Amino acid sequence: MEVRQALGRAFSLTCNLLQAYPARHLQYEWKLGSRLLTVGQFSDQRHDTSYHVKALNREGYGEYTCDITNEAGAGRCTFLVTGGYLGHNQLKGALLRQLKR
Repeated sequence: MEVRQALGRAFSLTCNLLQAYPARHLQYEWKLGSRLLTVGQFSDQRHDTSYHVKALNREGYGEYTCDITNEAGAGRCTFLVTGGYLGHNQLKGALLRQLKR
């Protein structure tokens, strides 16, 4: 899933577990690219996990994955965080093109 976000903005990514058997010992890990961000374990009452970004910086763009595992197998949620903004030079170029029309 693609998620467009501007620099400096806060956002959350959520991965929901629909079904698991056995539903015990479910663990998750969030990564950005190959960098491990956080790990945890699902509780008996809750079957979703979220990763929160307080203020997006340039290093925060890329592919986020949430891997969920138990003794029977694994599942994955994938989010591609891309820019939702125009940089200063891009914005200047876009405005100039628009003004020339």
